Amino acid sequence: MIYFNFSVDVESYGFSDEEVLESVMEIMRFSEDNELETTFFVTGELIERNPIFFKSVQDQGFEVACHGYKHERFDELDAKEIKSVLKKVKTIAKKAGIKLKGFRAPQHSIRKKDLSIVHETGFLYDSSVTSMNFMQFMFFPKKLFLNLSHFLSRPYPYQTKGVIEVPTTSVFIPLVSLAVRLMPEWIVRLLFRVSCFTTKGNVLFYVHNWDFLELPNSRAYRLCPKEKFLKKLSNFIEFVKSKAEPKSLDDIVSLL
Repeated sequence: MIYFNFSVDVESYGFSDEEVLESVMEIMRFSEDNELETTFFVTGELIERNPIFFKSVQDQGFEVACHGYKHERFDELDAKEIKSVLKKVKTIAKKAGIKLKGFRAPQHSIRKKDLSIVHETGFLYDSSVTSMNFMQFMFFPKKLFLNLSHFLSRPYPYQTKGVIEVPTTSVFIPLVSLAVRLMPEWIVRLLFRVSCFTTKGNVLFYVHNWDFLELPNSRAYRLCPKEKFLKKLSNFIEFVKSKAEPKSLDDIVSLL
């Protein structure tokens, strides 16, 4: 059996909370229309300011997971600071009635030694590592050693430091919204086919919430505006569903 996870990194990225919540609602509608069991990795500050909204996301059957507090890079924090951030987000979520099982560090900025802290603070799985991903070297050239440790890591789920690591999927090119937006559909489908083998049937695809907003100042957006992107994304999802079963990440982890 091949499992497919559609996940979303939810962050402010300079947008108002109103715009962020609007994008999340649109993604929920997209997920329902395409029968996807979506996982939302949300920053703690967004949950803190909008607890009722994100509790309703969970109540509608979607998974809510942790994406840091203020979208801070975790490789720039010491162990004490990491523990403090994760505990803070856990407390915020618990107060809102949200149970967090998963964590994804912003910009894949997790050091493998710090995964034990993810375990200690009560998370079941991590989805921060990005294996075989050349784009990390391009976007974050100053993080050479971190990028290299990720690049050479296993591309399929495994247990480490007390947590289950479920890497985001890449076959040199990451299987993310940017690939769908800018590449021919046949290449993205080929990436998916190959990743079914490299991930041992656990394919993770992710977008950002702002992919579902109007981004007139973005060069990538101008090359592929929202309407065109959503059409390409729907076509890709339709293809994927003929090969794999959509699952939330917590469900995939429970089946490992």
